[in-house]
Amino acid sequence: MSRLQTAEPKFALGLGVVLLGVFPTDILTSITAGLHVARTNGSWWGCLPFVGLTMLFLAVPALCVVFLGKEAKVVLPKIRDWMNSHAWVISEIVPGVLRRACDQQHRQGLASIFRDLDCPG
Repeated sequence: MSRLQTAEPKFALGLGVVLLGVFPTDILTSITAGLHVARTNGSWWGCLPFVGLTMLFLAVPALCVVFLGKEAKVVLPKIRDWMNSHAWVISEIVPGVLRRACDQQHRQGLASIFRDLDCPG
């Protein structure tokens, strides 16, 4: 693990490519986004916000290195330590956001069913 914390850019890039190419949750998330666009008869460019946001999240450490330069060696470990100690925050926020999105989608689906059946919704 210590090698990961002091990794050179070439090693970090190679490891990142391997992990992104093999990580099951990333593959499932991509498949889910694609299936959602296909199910809603969206066009291929409907996935661009998802892809763009994903790329932005992946690029944050690299952007920090580009914009902070040598200062990144001090700042990035502090960010990593903060994220490790506050991971529970993300574990609470993400399911809440997903639950809210699913509830909204569910309500819209029920409304369309009632509309099709001419029932008061």
